[in-house]
Amino acid sequence: MPVPSGADAVLWPQIVADALTVWTRWAGQASALGWSAHDLFGRRGLAVWMKGRRLVLIDAKMAIVTQGSRSSVFYRRGHQDDDFIWDHWRPMDVGEND
Repeated sequence: MPVPSGADAVLWPQIVADALTVWTRWAGQASALGWSAHDLFGRRGLAVWMKGRRLVLIDAKMAIVTQGSRSSVFYRRGHQDDDFIWDHWRPMDVGEND
């Protein structure tokens, strides 16, 4: 996927890789738990927030990622007004859950 206008060319490939991981391994479970496409793939969504960390658990309210011995939690917020990462990219602060 080409880098959208306004996206960081260095970070974009990792965002795409994380989005593919979420899609192929976790989207079905997440959807069954009530996560929306915006929760997963919005500009403030899980795929952007992962930053290459490994997703290990998802429930109805949160997702847990690990990197080495460190764990971080992403809390689902229901940002239905978010653009998707592939539409009209404008950088957002996605580090507020770190």
